[in-house]
Amino acid sequence: MKVVFVGINAKFSHTNIAIRYLNNELKDLVDSSFEEFTINEPLEKIVYELHKKDAYVLMFSTYIWNIDYVRKVITSLKKIKPSYTIVLGGPEVSFEKESFLRTNPACDYIIYGEGERAMKEFILYKQGELSIDEVHNLAYINDNRYIKTEEAPLIDMKDLSFPYEDEEALEHRTLYYEAQRGCPYRCSFCLSSAIKGLRYKPIDLVKKDLDRLIAMKPSIVKFIDRTFNSNEDFAIEIIEHILKNNKTNTKFHFEITLDRMSDRFYETLKKLPKDMVQFEIGLQSINPQTLKAIQRHNDLDKIKEHSQMIKEPGTIHQHIDLIAGLPYEDFESFKESFNYLYDFKMIIYNNKCNT
Repeated sequence: MKVVFVGINAKFSHTNIAIRYLNNELKDLVDSSFEEFTINEPLEKIVYELHKKDAYVLMFSTYIWNIDYVRKVITSLKKIKPSYTIVLGGPEVSFEKESFLRTNPACDYIIYGEGERAMKEFILYKQGELSIDEVHNLAYINDNRYIKTEEAPLIDMKDLSFPYEDEEALEHRTLYYEAQRGCPYRCSFCLSSAIKGLRYKPIDLVKKDLDRLIAMKPSIVKFIDRTFNSNEDFAIEIIEHILKNNKTNTKFHFEITLDRMSDRFYETLKKLPKDMVQFEIGLQSINPQTLKAIQRHNDLDKIKEHSQMIKEPGTIHQHIDLIAGLPYEDFESFKESFNYLYDFKMIIYNNKCNT
C-alpha cells in the first residue's frame, strides 16, 4: 500500500510539520512519503504530480490558507481516479466534520484532532488488521449516515518524533516546532480551547531537537506552542539553551502572553542579542464586552508595561495580534483597539509600524 501525505503551504519557504509527523509514524509500516506544494502553484501541476505518485491513500493537511485549494485538488483527483482514498485532517475539517463531508464528496474520511495515532490505525484498518470501529478520531459518511468514532486519549509528548530529516535541504526555510500542546486559556475563538490539558515535551528532548534544528540553519524556527511562557521555568530553559547554542543566523519565534511575564523572564530576555528572538502576542481586542464573550482576560496595564520593557533594549521584535469580527466588535470598537496599540507604540520596532 502506498500512502502520500500532502502539504499545501502558503509560501515555498514554509514547511508542514503535520505531514512529517504522520509520515514518521507510517514509514516502517507501509510505503509512505510526503509532498509539499504552495497555493501559488497551478492547480493542474499539483494534481498531475500527485497522480503520478499512484498512491492508494492521499492525506491532506488543511488550514485556513489552503482549504479552498485542497477542495479543488481532491475534486480533480477523484475525477481522474475515483478509487483514490482521500483523507483530510487539520483544524479546518476537525470541527464541522459532517457538514464538510456532505458538501465535499471527494473527501472519503476526516481524521479529526490529533492524527498521529489515528492515521496509523486507519492504515491498519485498510490493511485488514483492524475494524473501522477500532480506528480513533475518524469521521465518514456511510449509506448517507454520518459516523464518528471515539476520540483517542491525548498523545504523550515524549512519544512525538522529531519531525524533520537531518538530510532534508532546509537551510533558509521556515521550520515549525512544538514543545507543548494545549493552552492554559479557554478563548472561545481558538481551536486549542477544545483540547483539555497542557502537555510538555521533556526538556532534555526539546534541547536535543533544538540542536538538530540549529544545525539545519533555517531562517526561522517558529514554535507553535499556544502560550510559550505558560510554564516560565520551561520557557527560560529553552531560551537559555538557544542563547548558548545558536551560533547561526537562525531566528526563533514564540507566542507569549505579556500579562504572565515576570521579572525573572524579563532578565533572561535581556541577555539575548539582537534579532535572535521575536514574539507574537495575542491581544485580540480591548472591548470589555467582546473579551467577556470570548472568555479572554487581558490585563491591559501589564500588557502595556511588559511590552515597553521588551521594546526598551531594542533587541526583540514583537508584534501584537488583533482579530476583526469578534462578537460585539464593530468598526468603531476595532478602531479603539488599533489606536490603543498605536498610541503607545506596542507594535513599533525600529521606528517601523508592523501592522
